[in-house]
Amino acid sequence: MSICFANYADNQVLPWEISLIAVIVPAHNEEDQIYACLSALHSATRCTLLQSEQVIVVVVLDACTENTRNIALHMGATTIALQARNVGAARALGAQLALAAGARWLSFTDAGISARRACCVATAL
Repeated sequence: MSICFANYADNQVLPWEISLIAVIVPAHNEEDQIYACLSALHSATRCTLLQSEQVIVVVVLDACTENTRNIALHMGATTIALQARNVGAARALGAQLALAAGARWLSFTDAGISARRACCVATAL
């Protein structure tokens, strides 16, 4: 399985050319939890049931004022930002990006996901 991550900027051509699975993670000042969340999601993407499906993780930075973005980028996640302070708007923006990238399945979670819940995510993917 290949995992493709990139940083998105306005008007940037997206790098994915094949259909894929996307996990959208809305985040507002989640620097204390985002590392564990992304680690769990990375583990979930290694699930053998996914076979060769490509998986991207999109962290939507909603009015973040701390280190969430840097941690997400360090972990290899795709990031995009908005200033809505609205989880629905953050999910919608992440979905829009993922669909534009060619996602055929969308999964949504929050930055508080635990390693145990990663198994559920992998099953849902």
